[in-house]
Amino acid sequence: MVALVSGTATVFFDVGYQSYLPWLVDRNQIVDGNSKLEASRAVAQVAGPGITGVLIRVLGAPALIAVDAFSFLLSALFIGRTSRPDVVPDRAARRPLRVEIAEGLSFVVRHPLLRRMVACTGLANLAGSFTGALLVLYAIRRLGLSESVVGLVFSAGAAAGHARPAR
Repeated sequence: MVALVSGTATVFFDVGYQSYLPWLVDRNQIVDGNSKLEASRAVAQVAGPGITGVLIRVLGAPALIAVDAFSFLLSALFIGRTSRPDVVPDRAARRPLRVEIAEGLSFVVRHPLLRRMVACTGLANLAGSFTGALLVLYAIRRLGLSESVVGLVFSAGAAAGHARPAR
C-alpha cells in the first residue's frame, strides 16, 4: 500500500515540477532551470541510497522515516514561499479533473503504441519495485551485508547507470 501511494505521489510530483518550471522562470532561463532540476535529480538518485544506508545504520529505520517526513514538510514550506503568485483559472472555465483523467486514459487505451508502452512501463515499474525491496532484504538477511554497504552498492549502481560511454 505504501508503494502504491508513494508511486502515485511520485508520478504527480514528477509531472508537476516539470510543468511548473516554465511558469516559475523566464523563458530564457528554462534550459538552465531544467539542467538544475535534472542535476539535482541525478545527484539524489546516485547519492540517496548510500546516504540512506548510512543513516539507517546510525539512526534506525523509524527515525529515518520521521526525518524523511520532515524533509517533505520542509519541501512544502519552500514551495509555498515561491515569489510568483499562483494564478488559478476561474472554476467555471475549467473542466473537472475526473473528465480530464478519463479523456487522457481513453486516448492512451485507444492508441495501440501508447497502450503497449504504458503497459510495459507499468509492469516494469511494478516488478522493479518488488525486486528492489526483495533485493534489499536478501542482501541484509541472507548475504549479511550491512545497511550502509547495501546503500553504497545501490549508489554505485545508480552512478553506473548515469555514466556515459566514451565516444
